[in-house]
Formats: sequence, structure tokens, C-alpha cells
Amino acid sequence: MGFVIRSHKPIALIERMIEVIKYAANQCSRQAPSVVWLHFVGMVENDFIELAQFSSDGTGRGLNAIVANALHPDASPTDRTHIQRIRFSADPKTLTHHPALRPDLLIGRAVSAGGVVYDVPNPYSRFAVTGDL
Repeated sequence: MGFVIRSHKPIALIERMIEVIKYAANQCSRQAPSVVWLHFVGMVENDFIELAQFSSDGTGRGLNAIVANALHPDASPTDRTHIQRIRFSADPKTLTHHPALRPDLLIGRAVSAGGVVYDVPNPYSRFAVTGDL
């Protein structure tokens, strides 16, 4: 899901992110492990890296707190233990160009937007965390 940042209301933004995570989790099959990926459209990579560093300092703040509020069993009667992790990303600094196989089976050029991602594992997931995506 793409998520457009409207940072002029931080509390409303946090509440909206929690709603989006819950909604996305509810769209996934409950029989298989799932990942919800939120991409912040319009947020530059440097700001995203600062947010990820703030979130990963071990104090349960930032994106970690948002995920905990969305997936904690006490937060909702809905079972979301099928979610293994929530992945966050933002607009990358650059686009990468690389060869790719076209539909006509010839090699063409593809453009992709890589960049930094920040994963928050769901400690309440009933599935073991798998390798890197």
C-alpha cells in the first residue's frame, strides 16, 4: 500500500497508520504468513532513515510503537497473528536501471526504485520469521 504523508497533524497521522496496518492485515489470508508493506510516498530517504534510527533505538518508539498498537492482541478482537512483519520504506534517492526480460523474451531495460526498508517483526505472529524478502 502506498501511504501519502500529511505531517501537519502527527497524532492523526499515527492513528491513520494504525488503521491502514489493520486494514491491510485483514486483507491477507489468515492461513499463510503475511507481510504488510507501507511505502511513504513523498518522504525523502534521509528523513526516513532518521525515523528508522529513532524507531530502532530499543525503547519501543516510532514505527515500533505504531506496529505494537496495531497488532497487539489487546488492541482489537481481530486475530492478526498471521502477520510476520510490517515493512516500511520511503522514496529512494535514486532509481536504478538494469537489464530485464521483456514479455517478448528479449532483454530490455528496467527501472526500479530500491532504497532502504525498515522491518518491524510481529512478536505475536504464530509463524516463524522467514529470511529476507
